[in-house]
Amino acid sequence: MQHGPSFLRAWIPKLLIPAVGCAITVWAFGLLPQDAMSAAWQGLPDIAPWRCCLAIFLTAGSYFAMGRLEQLWHVTLRLNTQDYIARRTGRIAVAIGQCVGAASLIAGVLRWRLLRDTARASDVARVSLAVSLSFTFCWALSALAALWWVTQGWHPVLSWPLVAVGIAAAGLALHRYGPKVWYQRRLLLSVLGWAQADLLCAGLVFTLLAPPDLPLVQVLAVFLLAFGAGLASHVPMGLGAFDLIVIVFSPAPVAAMLPALLAFRLVYFVLPALCAGVAYWRPRRLPGRDAVRQLLRADAPAIWALSDQGATIWRDTGGAALVGHTPVARVLIGDPIGTVPRVLRTAARYKCSARSASRLRLQGWSVMRIATEALIDPCTWTTDGPARASLRRKLRQAQAAGVRVRLIAPDDMVQDVTRVAKVWARSQGGERGFSMGRFAVPHLRGQMVYGIFENDTLHGFVSFQTGPHDWCLDLIRHDGTLRAGAIQSAIVAGFDDAAAARVSRVNLAATIAQTGPFGWLGQRLGGLHQFKRSFDPQWSPLYHAAPDPQRFLWTAAALLWSVQRPHARLTNWAWQLCFPALHATEDANVRSGPTPQTEVTHDKRILPTARRARLDPRRWRNRDKPVQHGAFFRRRARDVERRSS
Repeated sequence: MQHGPSFLRAWIPKLLIPAVGCAITVWAFGLLPQDAMSAAWQGLPDIAPWRCCLAIFLTAGSYFAMGRLEQLWHVTLRLNTQDYIARRTGRIAVAIGQCVGAASLIAGVLRWRLLRDTARASDVARVSLAVSLSFTFCWALSALAALWWVTQGWHPVLSWPLVAVGIAAAGLALHRYGPKVWYQRRLLLSVLGWAQADLLCAGLVFTLLAPPDLPLVQVLAVFLLAFGAGLASHVPMGLGAFDLIVIVFSPAPVAAMLPALLAFRLVYFVLPALCAGVAYWRPRRLPGRDAVRQLLRADAPAIWALSDQGATIWRDTGGAALVGHTPVARVLIGDPIGTVPRVLRTAARYKCSARSASRLRLQGWSVMRIATEALIDPCTWTTDGPARASLRRKLRQAQAAGVRVRLIAPDDMVQDVTRVAKVWARSQGGERGFSMGRFAVPHLRGQMVYGIFENDTLHGFVSFQTGPHDWCLDLIRHDGTLRAGAIQSAIVAGFDDAAAARVSRVNLAATIAQTGPFGWLGQRLGGLHQFKRSFDPQWSPLYHAAPDPQRFLWTAAALLWSVQRPHARLTNWAWQLCFPALHATEDANVRSGPTPQTEVTHDKRILPTARRARLDPRRWRNRDKPVQHGAFFRRRARDVERRSS
């Protein structure tokens, strides 16, 4: 345990702000008359009952806005919590934290206590920091306007230099962070709107409880300054700092403001804290991590392991469903277990089966085939047969090259699997999201991971999500130096273990449909379909459905955005300023610097070489490496180079 001067140096800055707040509290109470408390209690009956009722209603609106701000950060930072759980957690934490004091610290501890079954401590810390910083930033913007208004009333000469300083600060901030602010405009506007709604409701509560003959704007301006000072003092209910600023800058006499200060604390701090305490000690039965794990082990398909990667599982007495979150709506992924939860009856469906699509089409929904999934029965699957001839050839090539595949534990090879995932992410332009798995070592702990080795060096790995009745292919990651047939060997090893575990089905995941309105896209991106076809699977169509054509279009657009631009990328620049990266590959979404030596140079540009009479030999200096132009042009390039030399 640390003692001595170093211990004091570490704790003195942490205790400085509470000590200053306590000193201000003692000083402010010394300025009050001796009978201040009795005068405040005696003045409470003079406040009109309708003002008290309206103040209670506005207090509920203030905490409603705070719950929405909490929910916004839960979605942005991808916590595996349902929306109503996030809102309830934020309201309880803020209500008790503001009443007890040290609001940021107490609220963070309460969030951890309420979410310890569904979120990690690091995720809760990020949410607490994000909520505190965003609310402080929004208060600072309002406080600048309030300070200008108060200064204009007291010393008009000093008000205009404040305007110049504010404009200069805003100009510098936009010059430095303008593109990032524009890129995050939706998030910024949402945070700003809910925080300002919270401050406005709190200010109106204080205005209703204050003497009725005071100017509204003046009272709101004084309240904003006092409210921020009370929160910064870390004293329960802002005692001292809040009262001092209100008494000094308010145009009403001290005796008239004392009942308003007491009534405001009773309505805005004590009453919500009592309600939050009751809700905290008598919580609802919420679906925690243990309940979700039990559902995954008992009945859920393997793809429901996406609940660890941003999706959520919604349940009621009739059934359960896997829900993905897009920027505009919730979307059900796959088919539900039992019946769809009541609150999700009108939600769009993504990758639903043909039976569900047929039933929804009869109900008048808009339905379209979008993908095809490849299914394997590992108990009866073999490499024999003419349809798997190319697969057998690939497996022989991998065996001849000395490729070895074995089951690995990701925790024992964290650096190796992270290196492979980073190289793959750089070569592919980043990872995808929503229903497509993303790399994270904690996610791999519950999966079957097969490492691909050559000369005792890990060059790639394949992972399967496991369920009680099926497995699902999740990640294929490699560093670009794998031999032909290495990935197929890892997948076949997964088939063997699935058959030993008596699993009835292995899902090789979905590919874009080769027919239908988007068949041209599926044929253009047919490499993955051809890869899976070599295993000779059974193909099953998947559909997208929505209650009406308008919702079908904008949910389809939102799904496309969520797959290509997952939520983690929306706040990547904010994490660089405040938070550590959630996953190892999210700092490698954009290629920068020279190409790593482990990657194979592969020029995918379409060049008009077929229309040229003579070919430039310099263009074919990598002719022995895999390029897309084919053997004919490689031979043609050798002839041109031979004649030119």
